[in-house]
Amino acid sequence: MDSKRQDVIKAMGTPNKVSFGDDSYTLEHWEYGDSYITFDRITGKVKEWKNYGNLKVSLGEKLDDAPAIMLGSSYIDVVKAEGTPYYMSKHDDGRMYWAYKITQYTSDSFTFDKNGNLIEFTTSGTIKVFIKIGETIYDNIKVGMTRDEIINILGQPSYQTDRNISYGDLSFTLDSNGKVTFIRQGSR
Repeated sequence: MDSKRQDVIKAMGTPNKVSFGDDSYTLEHWEYGDSYITFDRITGKVKEWKNYGNLKVSLGEKLDDAPAIMLGSSYIDVVKAEGTPYYMSKHDDGRMYWAYKITQYTSDSFTFDKNGNLIEFTTSGTIKVFIKIGETIYDNIKVGMTRDEIINILGQPSYQTDRNISYGDLSFTLDSNGKVTFIRQGSR
């Protein structure tokens, strides 16, 4: 993030294709196979990337003993838990969005405020997360639990359907057997 064009050329060489990504021509996309890097044309700095394995990008390696992630965690905490994301995007207001592809259909994602604090996350169960409600932190909630197990820990949800239960900014997606397949906490 924020690398200049010359830095990208040194690392990756000449792109296969260059295009402009929006109607106002403020974004410039450089393609390297299926992967791409997007620059802000005004600043000339990297604003986004999507890496399908061939980009030379790194924020750090995933650590086996990484701390659990929760709202308020830092960029560094997420890198320790997940490594370098396959997708990153920096919004004009300074917020950052990161995604980690888990399978063809699932990913873990993280949204950070302009100060680098985690304000929203979603997970399909690949990382350890702590759920924070008010001042209470729950470290025993995870993907694979049943609806009844969640309700036994957190009490009656503020909203529920056959496939979803919610507690304010915390929501769980359930499969047809009533087991949690996806957890989301935070608000944008």
